[in-house]
Amino acid sequence: MSNAAGGASSLAMVSQNVIRLMPEVISQTMKSTKILITQVIFSKNAMVCSKKKKRRIIDDVIRELVPQFFGPNAVFQEFITSAHRQVISNAISMRRRKMVEFMCEGVCDAFQLFPPQGYALPADQYRTARVGLFIHGDDPLMFMHDIFFDENSNMIIRAKFQSHFVMVNVIRLVWYWGYTSFLGKSPLKAIKYVVAVAGAATHCVLHEQGKHSLEIDPFGGQIHQSKFNEIIDAIDHLTPAEKAEFEQFLQYVLAIGPLQA
Repeated sequence: MSNAAGGASSLAMVSQNVIRLMPEVISQTMKSTKILITQVIFSKNAMVCSKKKKRRIIDDVIRELVPQFFGPNAVFQEFITSAHRQVISNAISMRRRKMVEFMCEGVCDAFQLFPPQGYALPADQYRTARVGLFIHGDDPLMFMHDIFFDENSNMIIRAKFQSHFVMVNVIRLVWYWGYTSFLGKSPLKAIKYVVAVAGAATHCVLHEQGKHSLEIDPFGGQIHQSKFNEIIDAIDHLTPAEKAEFEQFLQYVLAIGPLQA
């Protein structure tokens, strides 16, 4: 028996050409999956909340990590349990919660949700009215853009989908956390999805700030998946000139992000 075959058989039980993985292999596979599952946030499936779709995604990542020395055509006895899937699902949720925590730290300053000293409106009314400008106005994605207020307090868009607040949090997730490997071979495509996730998280926090009584708003449900899809759809329907400008912005983010590594 070759060394490779001997190593494989020590980690699995082989019966009628179906391999049953030993507990230590399954344990190591799950540890690796908890790390690799982060790649989902860099894809179109970043905010998937359907149980069926989430299960399929998790199963695919787990199977991808089964040791390769069993051979390309190896057939394994089913080993993924509901408990395994829950552990990996929790890992995804944790990363999403971290993004919301980033947003909570700076959203009041970034969107100037505190009233000027001596302002007539009570602070809570000012805050909710201010939030309404960004998420309930003519453009419900106004919070995603680089904007300024003119002398008449009108919001003017400098550049679509180039919010500095969203950009900072994208950089924090990708480079400060050390997730650059998940940018893969198509970093422009991957970073676009991260921008959309960060945008959905920003909307989640702004929505919370728009309530008279602040509550913790869980991030990862259907409303946030819909907002993620809305952002991606809006980006995909930019004019050719706007798309070119947005791609230049993404290139800029990819260039300066490593400064935070």
